[in-house]
Amino acid sequence: MRVIDPRAIALKTTTVPANSEAEWLSTTTYGLGDTVQVSDVAPHTVYESLRGNNTNRPPADWLQPVKEIGTSSTSVLIGNGTKTLTIEAGLSFSPGMIVLITKTTTPKTVKMTGEVTAYDSGSGQLDVTVYSATGEGTHTNWTVTSEDEIGFWKVLGSTNQYAMFDEFVNTQTENSNEIYVTLDIERVDYVALFGLAGKRVELSLWDTTETTLLWSGEVDLVYGAAVIAAISDWYEYFFGEFSSKNDATADIAVITYAGVLGIRIIAEPGETAKCGNVIVGRSFDIGITQWDASAGMVDFSTRDTDDLGRTTVTKGYWAKRNSVKMRIENYKLDAVYKLLAGLRGTPTAWSANNPGIEYESLVIFGIFKDFDVVLAGANRSWCTIEIEGLI
Repeated sequence: MRVIDPRAIALKTTTVPANSEAEWLSTTTYGLGDTVQVSDVAPHTVYESLRGNNTNRPPADWLQPVKEIGTSSTSVLIGNGTKTLTIEAGLSFSPGMIVLITKTTTPKTVKMTGEVTAYDSGSGQLDVTVYSATGEGTHTNWTVTSEDEIGFWKVLGSTNQYAMFDEFVNTQTENSNEIYVTLDIERVDYVALFGLAGKRVELSLWDTTETTLLWSGEVDLVYGAAVIAAISDWYEYFFGEFSSKNDATADIAVITYAGVLGIRIIAEPGETAKCGNVIVGRSFDIGITQWDASAGMVDFSTRDTDDLGRTTVTKGYWAKRNSVKMRIENYKLDAVYKLLAGLRGTPTAWSANNPGIEYESLVIFGIFKDFDVVLAGANRSWCTIEIEGLI
């Protein structure tokens, strides 16, 4: 069994076009539903504004639900109907937001609940349609609080260029005909690709100047085994229900302290090349997989049954799940134990294939749930490990 100690991805170049969303700016006021991208840190990410009048709030720092609060000294009569108050300018109240308007000194006995119909962030004028009121008379000194706790931004996902470098297999980088990226790497000897669509992957390792080719390799993604038979004749070639590989791994035969790794995913002409995740790093053989290894999956599809018993199924994402028993030589038992302990909570690539065996179902991107080591004798031990795939 092999595991990768992953290295950080440093994207150097890509043939995938950049997203169309504008870069987030602290000086721009964003409205409800506006989208931006943030590309100063990797992976580049697209965000959607959940509020109006959204200014100078960095998306990554304003994802958690919060209330919006304003104050007003406007004289207002308690009761239902349209109420207009002047509060602070530049807040994020938006039409449709439910707000609680309370007298600041007696909030439990003098209060109104209503829906925002308009807010002018320049003047601070707030229009609310009140549908519930407690108390009597005309009052000033109000506190206006949004009842719904929502963030200012939500994550829509990585940009198309960076979808193949985030921690989700099902978010894929897509490009017509082919994807070609180059990565700055250091001391890397293994690469794993997940969520692929195409006919082959070409790999190349260059020196840091990209003038000397140190190594190249290729992984064929098509003409895998059919559901009922291998591709053995022209009929099966043209009409058989064969499958293509979605996950692939490759040893990099040359290891260099620093270099540039090129990854080219080539699709059939007119088709779309896709890649869901890339892992590069140092590989470690931690044991010999036994024949009772299991490969399963977790399905995140949902079912909803109405009062008449009609069931609607919504297809969701799915993730691999592997359970592996392996043999470990005792001389490296402590090293394996420390390696696995160091990889806890770290999404990475695992391959339960032994040398000379290539089952795609035993290659998984995920984290290990737990592992147990049993000292079975003076020379060898048994290790059982469960790996949960990530979507």
